[in-house]
Amino acid sequence: MKADFLVLAVLALFFIGWFINSRSDSNIGYIDLAGSLLTCEKDKKWSHYLGYFSLNSEQYYTLQKYSSCDAFKAEMAGKSLMAKYLKSNGFILELKDDEQILYNSGFAGSSFGLILVWFLTFAVIRMPVRWLIKKRA
Repeated sequence: MKADFLVLAVLALFFIGWFINSRSDSNIGYIDLAGSLLTCEKDKKWSHYLGYFSLNSEQYYTLQKYSSCDAFKAEMAGKSLMAKYLKSNGFILELKDDEQILYNSGFAGSSFGLILVWFLTFAVIRMPVRWLIKKRA
């Protein structure tokens, strides 16, 4: 029981630290995507498309799903797009057209995903840790 709590606490500290670091000011960038090349990729498992913005040999993306590549291009073409993104991987946190928000990754959704990954990691790591503790005891 103490080992479970210790593993849970260590994982919590690790994931919270990673989340804060990934969202820190040093890893956040702002870019004007108005002149970017719009491309799409169809998800192999599901029947939706993800849109990509390419600018200066860098690629930026959101997790917004589109029914077709044309739908993505029609929504984004000709707009003055400003993006707040993660420098580490080009993931767009917020996409605006002037002052209208077109996409927001959402802090609540990111936090929920973090908690889900935390518990899944705990479930996977828990058994080997308990086995090592019993072996050494």
